[in-house]
Amino acid sequence: MATVATRGDSLRLEISDVEIRHLRLVGTLAGVAPLAAAGRNGPGIGRLRACGEGDVLAWLAPGSSTYGAQVDVSAGGDFLLEDGDDADKWLRVSVTAARLGTGPGETQVHLGDVYGNGVSHDDVSAAEALAGSVEIYQITLANDGPMDLLDLRCWIDAAVSGIEVSLNGADWFTPDAEDHGDVLIWARLAAEDTTTLHVRRTIGAAAEADAGVLTLLHFGWDGF
Repeated sequence: MATVATRGDSLRLEISDVEIRHLRLVGTLAGVAPLAAAGRNGPGIGRLRACGEGDVLAWLAPGSSTYGAQVDVSAGGDFLLEDGDDADKWLRVSVTAARLGTGPGETQVHLGDVYGNGVSHDDVSAAEALAGSVEIYQITLANDGPMDLLDLRCWIDAAVSGIEVSLNGADWFTPDAEDHGDVLIWARLAAEDTTTLHVRRTIGAAAEADAGVLTLLHFGWDGF
């Protein structure tokens, strides 16, 4: 069974000690409260399945063809459900055992992009877009797991423009792949420790209006 904060959800992005939600979630089963979904799930429709007497759960990420390992949630508490094709496409849930169903069941879970969260920073006003805007902000990277994260890496999705990242807030880079020469690397993020990612967002003067622009960051690490 995948234990919370020991797998792909060990690294959490936070603002003021509050975890950033990367996707909005709509849909669940009785007694199951979705807490967070890995951004790697992407927007789309996943499926949450209850097996047996309703106290065993499994997750199918959007676009996946294989349910993940079945997880016994009969004791209640927080659990990590992983997709069967890609374990990094997980769903973290809180279960109230007394409210679970009494038999098999299945439901759709709709996942949607989130705008205006800590990763994307604030909205850009028409005046800012007209004049051009450069904003620097920080995101806390927290290792909530019991094991160190080694060679923690950060890079920017290749489809994103106007975003730079930094280890120190002074030297800025635009790595667009994990093997890019400028990929950010922290040699070690110890268990229950934090570090800071600096992000710089540039909106060029007279930028065209766009109702939804995503800031997509990727992270990878070793140590499990």
